[in-house]
Amino acid sequence: MVVMLTKYYRALNSDVLLLNEIGLDPGIDHCSAISLLQRLRSENKRVVSFTSFCGGVPAPESAEGVPLGYKFSWSPRGVLSAALNGSRFKLGGKVLAAN
Repeated sequence: MVVMLTKYYRALNSDVLLLNEIGLDPGIDHCSAISLLQRLRSENKRVVSFTSFCGGVPAPESAEGVPLGYKFSWSPRGVLSAALNGSRFKLGGKVLAAN
C-alpha cells in the first residue's frame, strides 16, 4: 500500500496518470485504455508512454507448438464466461446490480 501511495503522489505532483490493474475480467485498465487515450489527446495532453503487461514469453522448451511462443496469464474462456456473470457496484452511495 505504501508503495502505491508513494507512486500516486509522485505521479500527482508530476501531472502524470497511473492506471493500474484492479483485477476485474477483462481488466478495467485494458477496457478503458482506448477511451482514456482519446480523451487525453482531445484535451491536448501528450501521451508519452502506455505500457500494458499481460501474459509472458515462456521458456523456449515450453513454447513448442504454442503460436508466437506466447502464453496468456489468464484464460480467454474465463474472461468470456465472466462476461455472463452479474455484478454489483456502488454508485452515488447506492448499491446497484447489472445482470
